[in-house]
Amino acid sequence: MEATIEEKINHILVEKFGFLYLRDIQKKVINASLKKKDIIVLSPTSSGKSLCFQIPALLFPGVTIVISPLRSLIYDQVLNLKNKNIEAFYLSSDSGVKQRKILFERLEHLKSSNGIHNMLNKQNHSDESILLYTTPETLNTNLDLITILTELNDINMFNRIVIDEAHCVSTWGHEFRPHYLKLKLMKEQFPGVPVIALTATATKKVEEDIKHILNIDDNYEVFKKSYYRDNLVIKIREKKNDKDALEKMIDQINRNYKNKSGIIYCYSRKNCEKITEKLKDHGINVEYYHAGMSKGIREIIQEEWIQNKIKIIVATIAFGMGIDKPDVRFIMHINMPTSLEGYYQEIGRAGRDGKISDCIVYYNTQDRVIYEKMLKKEAPKSKKKVEHNNSMLAKLQDISNYFENIIDCKHFLLSNHFGEKLEPQIGFCKHHCDNCVRNRNNIVYKDITDLCLKIINIIIILKNDSTLTKVKKFMKGSSEMKKYQ
Repeated sequence: MEATIEEKINHILVEKFGFLYLRDIQKKVINASLKKKDIIVLSPTSSGKSLCFQIPALLFPGVTIVISPLRSLIYDQVLNLKNKNIEAFYLSSDSGVKQRKILFERLEHLKSSNGIHNMLNKQNHSDESILLYTTPETLNTNLDLITILTELNDINMFNRIVIDEAHCVSTWGHEFRPHYLKLKLMKEQFPGVPVIALTATATKKVEEDIKHILNIDDNYEVFKKSYYRDNLVIKIREKKNDKDALEKMIDQINRNYKNKSGIIYCYSRKNCEKITEKLKDHGINVEYYHAGMSKGIREIIQEEWIQNKIKIIVATIAFGMGIDKPDVRFIMHINMPTSLEGYYQEIGRAGRDGKISDCIVYYNTQDRVIYEKMLKKEAPKSKKKVEHNNSMLAKLQDISNYFENIIDCKHFLLSNHFGEKLEPQIGFCKHHCDNCVRNRNNIVYKDITDLCLKIINIIIILKNDSTLTKVKKFMKGSSEMKKYQ
């Protein structure tokens, strides 16, 4: 007897990925995938978004294309899948001739030997599933790839297009990665192929950008999971300057994070190298990582960090996207991140094993001044550049307000920024951010239902009476109101 879809999903989950059960959001996304719907998934880091498209990709024969922003990220994910004996490939500008030959031979074999049979009975050939990771530039410009994907789509063997880290469509597309904007053409090039876009950091505006830029169908489904990570402890520490911050970091590492895995973020390559040198002088096991290094050296450092041969990485934002190291116990920022979206991504690399992890920012307003000067240094040459600069300045204002807020729960503020409403605003996380720890003895919860009802009465009186006589009378005579004056 042939296995049911649910049995196949459970088999793949256990045998290929080593998990015993799916999380609730994963189940819902996979079920929607089976209906061939366009999908947007908004879910925090470490919530298992990859399984949402990897399991459906292995259920049926054919190819699933995964578009990712960084070649290093693609390489890591493909390597992880191959280690699980899952057939995965990557295609980018630096793919070797031999790699390309193997990939295209495999796609041709999929087309010629299985096309007719799969049209008749797709479910009997689930061992003929391919995950192909690529960049938007490659998908838009590689004619050989476009041709064979079109041919596979004609025989119903092109199963789905996945946009991983989909916030890049909005935050990078307009200025830095024009090929993200061209992804809109996918719907014309490959009619009928459903899209799934996944991200951990999407405001309502970014969600709308994703829908518009990717030309997602109107009957698409959105799946959201709470942005609150209850095992992350958010700490904001004042610094006089970078030297002061470095001294505090060294003290913290030696006292609290000896032999623990962590990441330190800073804004420039030069700073990465300088900070690493200082940390090494204090006997700390650390290396730097930035985009100015050769690919080979970056890969070695990353692999040694994952294996815990290197304990701490000092990096620019070039490091970390898509890396799934479970035991990162701390994230430190020696410089202010440039946006709340970036900050959430970066602290999300901590505590993926569910254990308590610290997220420490060393902050002063000087960082913001430096970023603003950098943005204003060159006069914008186009309307788009002006809009981009204004957007970046607004993001700097948002994150400055976030760090300078000494009342509201930091976790509440982050979740609220991404459109999630949580209650209460003050004291939400109890003791997992500075503000809630600082204010825990000052918070008094009081039922003011009666007061609210009286305020509603005032509004009704104002609406029905052009004079304020009744209102003044009410205010004067209300014993309840006097309690709050």
